[in-house]
Amino acid sequence: MKSLEIGRPLVNFAKTPLIDSTKEGEDKTIYVRDLLIQAVGQLFQAENKERVILAYRVAQKLYDCQARSIDLEDAEFKLIEDAVEKPRQGLAPLILGQVYLILDEAKKAD
Repeated sequence: MKSLEIGRPLVNFAKTPLIDSTKEGEDKTIYVRDLLIQAVGQLFQAENKERVILAYRVAQKLYDCQARSIDLEDAEFKLIEDAVEKPRQGLAPLILGQVYLILDEAKKAD
C-alpha cells in the first residue's frame, strides 16, 4: 500500500497555483488529483478489459477522495504510474515533473 498526495495544487515556476478556467465551481486550481484522473481515463481507450475496469475504479477513487492523500493498493499505484508515463500531448515538464516527484515520494515512503 502506498499513500499518494493528490490534494497538492500544481504550480508554475513562480509557485502560483495553475488555474483551469473551464473547471466548474469557485476553486479552479488544478490539483494532482485532476491530472491523475485525466491520465488514468486515457487508459480506457487501448487496454484490456481488466485494466479498463481497474482504471475506472482508480479514477472513481481519485475523484471521490477529498482528502489531501489517498492510500492505494500496489496494483492501483502501478496503474497510475503506467498512465502518467505514457506520452501525453500538451503536458509540459512543468506539470509532469511535479507529478513524477510526488510518485517518487510515495515510493520512498513505502
